Amino acid sequence: MRDMRNSIKVVPVIEPGVYSGKANGAAVDTAGYDSLTFAISMAEGGSSSGFELAMEHSDNGKEWELVRPDNVLGEIESGEPFGYTGGTTGQRRYVRLSLSPKGKSTKGTGIAVMAILGHRRGA
Repeated sequence: MRDMRNSIKVVPVIEPGVYSGKANGAAVDTAGYDSLTFAISMAEGGSSSGFELAMEHSDNGKEWELVRPDNVLGEIESGEPFGYTGGTTGQRRYVRLSLSPKGKSTKGTGIAVMAILGHRRGA
């Protein structure tokens, strides 16, 4: 068996915490890598009906637009409590996730998101 540590990079996107409102994840610079997967973990709390997750991309890391649905891989919406993933086949340099609550929450929702960059160029 081989490890992947020399060909991937893990980047925090949404720090682990309890969220009840809209939040934009950190921008992920994909320079030097040919693939991107988001690892998303959610733990429902209160009376929340979950969050909607949107994948956005940018050429400069400042002006964002939604990734077209045909360029989104996986399920980028809440539903399972842990471990679902999503990625993109888009060609923009910067990518981020944003989240918006679907309903009201009395306690918030535990969320953490990491980006896994893979297929490092020159590896």
